[in-house]
Amino acid sequence: MLLVEDNVLNAEIAQVLLEDYGVRVDTACDGSDALEILQSDAVRYDIVFMDVQMPVMDGHKATMALRSLEAENPERRRTAVVGMSANAFRRMWRWPCHLAWMIT
Repeated sequence: MLLVEDNVLNAEIAQVLLEDYGVRVDTACDGSDALEILQSDAVRYDIVFMDVQMPVMDGHKATMALRSLEAENPERRRTAVVGMSANAFRRMWRWPCHLAWMIT
């Protein structure tokens, strides 16, 4: 799986937890880095855990770019993307489906 997280500590914690369950984890530091990895034909990922708020390219833009890439190449298998956020503030959840589109 590909873990996309700009916060080094959060990435390390998530990676350790996932690896404890036997998951092979590759990491990217932002959406742009993730998109570069996902565009390569070297590795195909079953799932991507994508932080929503990151510098350079956020999770929303990276997921939209990935979906465009997949649409341009019908033979390419669709990659599951799960949006993640460490933002637990109530104001973020004003819209009930704020992250629903990222769980694809």
